[in-house]
Amino acid sequence: MQKLRAPCLIGKLQYPRISRHFLSSLQLLYCMNKLCIFAGTLLGSYGGWFLGEALGLGFWWSFVISGIGSVVGVWAGWKVARKLE
Repeated sequence: MQKLRAPCLIGKLQYPRISRHFLSSLQLLYCMNKLCIFAGTLLGSYGGWFLGEALGLGFWWSFVISGIGSVVGVWAGWKVARKLE
């Protein structure tokens, strides 16, 4: 029984030349995006937990609100990173 193999196209691909300056700016934007999302997640999660505790809700509701705050923080961090581009 013969194995079917996909043709190897690696040798035929031509990649465009990218300057080092352009590549470094892309890496900077990628890191900024990750940093803003991390900060948004951290602040959103803590804010959700603090809100749950301030309202006198139990542990589980504070945990749920913290999770919702994390999602909102990811969205807000992503928006901030897009504005900084």
